[in-house]
Amino acid sequence: MMIRQSRHWRSYMCATVAALSLLAASAHAQTSNEPADKAGPAAQDASGQSGAGKPALLDIPLEDLLTLESTSVAKKRQEVRDAAAAVTVITQDDIRRSAANSIPDLLRMAPGVEVGNLVNGKQAVAIRGFNSRASDSLLVMIDGRSIYVSTLSGVFWELLSLPLSDIERIEIIRGPGAALWGANAVNGVINIITKHSADTLGTQIAAHAGTRAQNAALSFGDRIGEDLTYRIHGTYDRDRGLVDGNGDNFTDASRSFSAGMRVDWQPTTKDAISVAAEANDVRIRRPVLRINENPLDLRMVQDTSVNDNRSANIVARWVREQSDRFDWSLQFAFDHINYQEIGDTRLHWTQGDLDMGLHWRPNDTHDFNFGFGARVIHDDLTSTPSLSLDPESATERWVSSYVQDDISLVPNRLRLTLGAKLEHNSFTGVEFQPNARLFYRPDPAFAVWASVSRAARTPSRYERGGTLDVAILAPNTQNNPSPLPQRFRLIGSANRPSAIVKAFEAGLRWDFVPGWTMDLAAYRNKYDRLPTPITAAVVPIMVPGVPFPVAIQVDSLLAGRAKASTRGGEFSLTGKIAPWWQLALSWSHFKYSIPNDPATGQPYRLIVGLNGSPRDQLKIRTGIDLPGEVSVNGSLRRVSALGVANIPAYTEVDLKVTHQPMAGLDLSLIGQNLIHKRHLEFSEFGYPAPLSYVPRSVAAEVRYRF
Repeated sequence: MMIRQSRHWRSYMCATVAALSLLAASAHAQTSNEPADKAGPAAQDASGQSGAGKPALLDIPLEDLLTLESTSVAKKRQEVRDAAAAVTVITQDDIRRSAANSIPDLLRMAPGVEVGNLVNGKQAVAIRGFNSRASDSLLVMIDGRSIYVSTLSGVFWELLSLPLSDIERIEIIRGPGAALWGANAVNGVINIITKHSADTLGTQIAAHAGTRAQNAALSFGDRIGEDLTYRIHGTYDRDRGLVDGNGDNFTDASRSFSAGMRVDWQPTTKDAISVAAEANDVRIRRPVLRINENPLDLRMVQDTSVNDNRSANIVARWVREQSDRFDWSLQFAFDHINYQEIGDTRLHWTQGDLDMGLHWRPNDTHDFNFGFGARVIHDDLTSTPSLSLDPESATERWVSSYVQDDISLVPNRLRLTLGAKLEHNSFTGVEFQPNARLFYRPDPAFAVWASVSRAARTPSRYERGGTLDVAILAPNTQNNPSPLPQRFRLIGSANRPSAIVKAFEAGLRWDFVPGWTMDLAAYRNKYDRLPTPITAAVVPIMVPGVPFPVAIQVDSLLAGRAKASTRGGEFSLTGKIAPWWQLALSWSHFKYSIPNDPATGQPYRLIVGLNGSPRDQLKIRTGIDLPGEVSVNGSLRRVSALGVANIPAYTEVDLKVTHQPMAGLDLSLIGQNLIHKRHLEFSEFGYPAPLSYVPRSVAAEVRYRF
């Protein structure tokens, strides 16, 4: 088995390197075959105009080019202020000023986003509820490539090892995005957009040394001829992780290595081709709770787990501007993950994805986006007593198409957007996900919008054919009032339907004074067919020689029949108090209700609960630029208590002071979670881990570009 896995891993790496090498060689051959006095197409006109009067794609401002290639509400180039949705963009400047050392920590600055550390290497990230380790209602992408792992319905955040300095921006859409992006974009969409390689020429070295984490990153970019640029990078991370209630380390430090490459090529003024690839190796040491299998002493016992995880991916994209009114893109992505999860269960997950998107503007009234996609997913899970799948190996196929029309009812004032995505998969069949959005701008400084949409979350393989030993519930407790220990198991249901949300949103944006913007969004979501445990069998556990049961085993089927509703809003205010002092403030409010189950007369029990989301979040960020090339950047967050595991409310402050003694060199001092020695952020029933605390940390950082 290990020999086969190793060969597969080498095959994926070789394929990745070969694809990048062929592209680079092809481009180099084209440029090297040109006479020395003859420039390439992109350089023939210094103004960036081709013979037809069109700007060269690589000469479009970088922000516009990235928007063209990445997600937005309309899946096209569009300013955030014109979006009929709740959108936040974490910019390159925000990332540079932030004390964050990981992508989940960066997401904390966005309103409506919930981030909590669960245990070493495991973060819970959600938007507008259903926060869990799986992030199963959130679609996350890197440069438009989905990293949502459908087998277990979620995102493995610990496998994201991109250097933060290579991220151009992070777009966050709060609310459903399924009409364009498909199933599982239920509560939101996050797209992490990396920098164009032309923007990272030269060498950059970064080192971070702190009381909890140490990391180093090296990035190098260069140009081949006039039309091709590339970037390669490597990272190393070491992290001591979270601590127990006494402030002691649970385990030795975890570590990870990653390497990646991006190539951007413009063979003509109308074509842009990019290829990106990355591979990583992550070893995480974490505390776990295992079931003591002695039937006379059934209980959860703490142990240490060492998880070795590896992943590799490649994505290739071709964008062509056919005319002033028509352009299209073709993208292929391939991912492979070798991942160790609950109870040392090992998952091999492979996905191939092909998407074609077309953008056509036939006149000044209609603006169409439409496209087609196909996806094949193969997984193989090595079962353990804690988690098993039936069958252990499976292949699933998806096909999809979408169409959206932006209709200009009153030019530059009133716009109606109608769209839908139709998907077919091999386990739930057809999923129809429509939306309608209305945008109105009565004044250049003021706009309002509203939307209604329907989205689906497809059930994971575990929900359809898995068995999970969740926990041993101690006797005479709230979860188990009986006098005997209870072994609680969840069993998947083969014919599980997709969970559905019907979402209603409205918002406004107001530039009330020059340099200051207020953004307000409100929502109400109604969920149906959520997974809920239905007791299927209650079996006494007997031991030879003992005349009475020593424990009880409860088997529950995962049925898709629960309902719930959520409502809330987000408010943000951004601007500059002075040219050298910027401020951002946001507040998020969240409420939920769960109706009674007609079968029991009690509220539905949800597998992923809503009590893991804070009722209120207050976030304040400030950045001050002082004389002498010094900047002081700080953030404060107040997160209300969670209704799970008695997680209390907390307030924390992060601080970063940066000095630039010379061009290209940044020296920083960083403090995270400075108010308390340690604090709790998240816990999840069913995830076998002890309560883990986030400790205070300080660090020094150096970045040098030359």
